[in-house]
Amino acid sequence: MRYVWVALTVAMVTGQVRAATVADMVATCQMTNEQIRQIEHLAVGLEREVTLNTISYALKQVDSMDTDACFAAVVTDLSHIRTIVGTIPATSVRRLSRNEQSMESPLAKIRVDIEGIEALVTGEVPETVSILEINGQVVTIDTAGKFSQRLYIPDEGVVANVRAIQTDGIEEMVALEIERDREATQVRLSPIDPPARSMTNGQSRIALIIGVDQYRDLPTAPYAEKDALSAYQVARNVMGIPPRNIKDLVGTKANEVNIKLALRQWLGSQVDPGNTELFIFYSGHGLIDAKGETRYWMPYDAHASLLEDTAIPFQEIVDTVAALEFKSTVIIADSCYTGLTRSSEPLTAQRPVRVQRKQDALPDNMILFAASQSNQTALPLEQAEHGLFSYWVLRGLSGDADLNQDRRLTAGELQDFVKTRVARFSGGTQVPELDGDASKELVRW
Repeated sequence: MRYVWVALTVAMVTGQVRAATVADMVATCQMTNEQIRQIEHLAVGLEREVTLNTISYALKQVDSMDTDACFAAVVTDLSHIRTIVGTIPATSVRRLSRNEQSMESPLAKIRVDIEGIEALVTGEVPETVSILEINGQVVTIDTAGKFSQRLYIPDEGVVANVRAIQTDGIEEMVALEIERDREATQVRLSPIDPPARSMTNGQSRIALIIGVDQYRDLPTAPYAEKDALSAYQVARNVMGIPPRNIKDLVGTKANEVNIKLALRQWLGSQVDPGNTELFIFYSGHGLIDAKGETRYWMPYDAHASLLEDTAIPFQEIVDTVAALEFKSTVIIADSCYTGLTRSSEPLTAQRPVRVQRKQDALPDNMILFAASQSNQTALPLEQAEHGLFSYWVLRGLSGDADLNQDRRLTAGELQDFVKTRVARFSGGTQVPELDGDASKELVRW
C-alpha cells in the first residue's frame, strides 16, 4: 500500500427547503425531528418544487404510513434525484496544495491508498456529518466517525467525488483524482500473512485442512499445498483454533485412507453436537463422473479411471458432517470439476466433462465457498504462488474483506470481496460461488 496525495476541491453549499414545509408533508408518518433534518439535508441544492414533488411521489409508493418505511422511501428517492440532477451550486471553492496541512472542513481527514488496481479511501468526519457519499453511494460511518470505501481503478484512472452533508445544512464536496499504481499492477501482491487476533470462541472450533499438488497418478495442481499451509495459519491466527483442534493432511498424507479416517473418526471424536463449529479447507483436483452427476475430491493416490474406488464424493463429505450435528460448517474448496488442471492440462485421456452438474444438497447450517462455476477451471495466481481463489479467500479471511471495518466478517462480505477480485484477475473466466446463508458471521475480532 502506498500513500497518495491528491488535489482537493471543496464546495460549501447553503440553503434548504424550509423545515415547516417538509414537516407538513411528512406529518402523517410521525417522523422524528432528526429524520426530518436528514431529509432537509438531502434537499440542499435542489429546487423547492423538485424536492416537494419527490417527497410527495415517495410517500405515494409506501403501502403503510409506518415511520421507518416512509423515511426510507423519501431518502431513497431524494438520493436518486440528486444523482440525476448532478451538480450542486457552490458558493465558495478553493484548492488545497500538497503542503497544506489542514482546512476547516469535515473532509479534512481523508486519504487514498492504492494497491494495484484498487484504491482505499479512508477518513474521519465529525459528528456533525449526517450523510456521507462517494460517487453517489452512501458510505457507512462508524461510531468514531471513521469510514472506508474501496474503488476499482480503470486504466484511465477514476475521480472519487466525496460529499458530506452536515446537520446544519452545509454540504462540502471533495474531488479525488486517482491513478493506478502501474508498478504494483504488474507483479507485486502482498503475501498471505494473517495477523494473530484475539478470539473468544476459537476453543469451540475445529478445522480439517487438505492440500495436495504432487499427485501420485495425476498431473500437478500448482501451489495447492502452499494454499493449505496458509489456510492452517488463517485457522490458527484469525479463527483462533488451537493446534490440537486442527487436522492437517498435506501432500502424501492427503491420501484416501487418511481423509476418510479424518471424516469418519477424527471429526466424531472432536465434535460436541450443537456447539462445535467446523472449518474445512480443500485445495487440489476435483473431478465429476461421466454422467455429470457426482463430483469428487481427489486424494493424493486417486486415479481418474477409478473414481468410485479411489476418490472422495463431495456428497459423502456433506452427509458425514451433517450426521455429526455440528453447530455450523464452513467449507472452502479450491477445486474445479471440468476435467482440467489449474494449468488447463487434462486429468484424463477422456474428453473433459462440460455438462452442468447437479447442485449438491447442503444442510441449512452449512456454507460452501466454491472456487468457480461448474464449467470453469480453477486457476493459479503465479504472482502470489497460490491458487487464484485460495489467495483471495485467505486474504479476505485475514481481514482484507472487512471493508466497513466493523471487525466482523460475514459470508456475504467475503464472497463479494473474493468474487470481484477473482473475476478481475481471471478476465471473467473464473467466478467463485457461494452456497448457503450469506449473513452467517464467519469471524469477529
